[in-house]
Amino acid sequence: RRPSAWVMPQGDWGKGRIVLVEIPTRDETNDNMVAFWAPPGAVEAGRQLGFDYRIAFGDRATAGETLGRTVDTFVGRGDLLGGGNSPGAYRIVIDFAGPPLDALRANAPVGADVSAQEGGTVLEHFVTYIEAARRWRLSILARPAEDKPLALRAFLRADGAALTETWTYTLPPKNSIAGEAR
Repeated sequence: RRPSAWVMPQGDWGKGRIVLVEIPTRDETNDNMVAFWAPPGAVEAGRQLGFDYRIAFGDRATAGETLGRTVDTFVGRGDLLGGGNSPGAYRIVIDFAGPPLDALRANAPVGADVSAQEGGTVLEHFVTYIEAARRWRLSILARPAEDKPLALRAFLRADGAALTETWTYTLPPKNSIAGEAR
């Protein structure tokens, strides 16, 4: 397991956004995720910007993270028995665990916010509690736009509040799951 690095802003950074960049790689040997802070608009040449922050290395508890985490992701075809009846679609199953999920009853009204990018379509999604594993499972049936990757984002919620981190996943348009050559 690789350690996580948690960057915690200190003070007021002003308006802006975090940009997450995924660099394509054939395997997990090369680090392929980077993030940076981007203030709105262009920064004038010669203008100095200052940002104070702390970095914590280790697991989620090191940074005081209190949201549930993604523990497993499974991807299959969406046109097979058990996966759905949607040619060209994928069944994606994500398991979440950890606080605050651990404190919920099995019949708690847990929902999900799921979105597709790159012109993809979320056909259905539902959340169930898997008692034997003590996990919450999100099942998504989604179809990518033609010749586009299937890019999804999702998190679990209850009473309008996020319960988990945001899970993101991108499946390339030509892949072995769909039975196509890469």
